[in-house]
Amino acid sequence: MHNFIYQPFPFSLWLAMLISVVGYGVWNKRVEVRISPSFAYTRRVPGFVMFWLTTLFLAWFAGNIFANDVYIYRLNYIKLPQELSWAVLWKEGLGSNPLFNFIQCLSKSYLTPDPATFQLLWVGCAQILFMLTYRRYSVLMPLTAMMFISSGLFFFTGVSWKQSMAMALGFAATPLALKHKWLAYYAILLGASAIHPYILLLGIFPLFVGPKVWTKKSVLLLLAMLAAGMALSSIMDTALEVTADVFGDEHNAEWFTEDYGVKPERVIFYAICPVLAVIFWKRLNEHANPMMNAMIQMSVVSFGFMAMSLSGGANFISRMGNYFEPYTYIALPYILLKIIPDRSRKLIIWSVIILYLAFFTFLQLKRGSIW
Repeated sequence: MHNFIYQPFPFSLWLAMLISVVGYGVWNKRVEVRISPSFAYTRRVPGFVMFWLTTLFLAWFAGNIFANDVYIYRLNYIKLPQELSWAVLWKEGLGSNPLFNFIQCLSKSYLTPDPATFQLLWVGCAQILFMLTYRRYSVLMPLTAMMFISSGLFFFTGVSWKQSMAMALGFAATPLALKHKWLAYYAILLGASAIHPYILLLGIFPLFVGPKVWTKKSVLLLLAMLAAGMALSSIMDTALEVTADVFGDEHNAEWFTEDYGVKPERVIFYAICPVLAVIFWKRLNEHANPMMNAMIQMSVVSFGFMAMSLSGGANFISRMGNYFEPYTYIALPYILLKIIPDRSRKLIIWSVIILYLAFFTFLQLKRGSIW
């Protein structure tokens, strides 16, 4: 008999957010990042002890969430045989998540038969990877943590075991892409695709590393995504057929195109970073920060997927946008704190924070109905 741990929801997420903001906000050190002889900026990096105390708390919290699909994940873990051949693991291609199932088999055979313990370790490790990457690039970790939690991404990565680890691995591989270590970067994406295949979408990230934030490439990509969203009903059958053939991931087209589009509130929320990037594109291009420009354009791609899913396909298309979402919480604090002119900075920063907290409250009241 397995005793499932119940994580209080939704209001305990406010406590998690408060602890993360305070934990990452004390005992910071300033680190200079020089982009060119004429432009440098400082980051506030959490001290070693407080970073790990706060990160381990978030890992523990996420690893104990019991909501949404967690019950199914735990039940499947219990039912999973302790021995599986590679032929069985790969019988349905990448869509059968062979590496995820293989790791579960190893865990069940040599580590623990308890699905709650596996969840704590698996989801906890994913959260640690997210926070380590944020510590490496965020200009202000408390702001990044607040956005990560209030956007719903923290909760999503807590209840979506396969997606969370694939996303965390792909996100943690960002330094390799920025250092032009393509072989290692794509090897990690390929390996992570055996946990969840949609991580291969991050293969476009290196294409956007450059001195300009709004390029013809990014504009054309966004327009193409919006056009595809408006034509969703006519292309859905083809899109699902392609994902079934490539990933082994089968879905029902009628379910996607009728009643399950993403709510407009979520699309507007995802537009915050792209809109600010449009307003301040001249300053962004003047500073020519290839790393941040790539992350800003990943937020544009994330918004593009959300806009596409207005017509339907929330679970199919918007989930693709989630894979690019972690970059937003590096890009947006950078724009707010380092790009926006001093005369309007405070007003815009507090407006964005209020919008995030309002959206977080909206998610709590809806109890996840707009995921």
